[in-house]
Amino acid sequence: PATSSYVDDGTVGDGHVEVIRDTMIRLRRVEDLDEEVLATTEQQLATLAATHSPIALKGAASVIADRLDPDGAAPSEDPPPPDELSYTRRRNGDLHAKLILRDPVSAELFDQAIRAATLPPESAALA
Repeated sequence: PATSSYVDDGTVGDGHVEVIRDTMIRLRRVEDLDEEVLATTEQQLATLAATHSPIALKGAASVIADRLDPDGAAPSEDPPPPDELSYTRRRNGDLHAKLILRDPVSAELFDQAIRAATLPPESAALA
């Protein structure tokens, strides 16, 4: 309710609303917070949004949420997304690839293998 009044009069924009919405979604999941605390928090965030950029508001919202929910959000029970590899072979023989390795150990091993298997670029060899 507090946020909508600031939106209606044009004081806050979409970026502010997104920060407030995300923060309130997080806080509504906290079991021990009553409606009065949630309403007060939303009012404080809306008031801050009127005088701060969305980035500054996000920082303030993070501090407030961390104080009200010191344990943070529960970790996701969904398995992490798999690694990704996509590539395209061009008519001229080039190969354009995109690789995402989410495991840091796998990423480091891959990096070391590629560095060992390839020559440095000509510009690096001349330097």
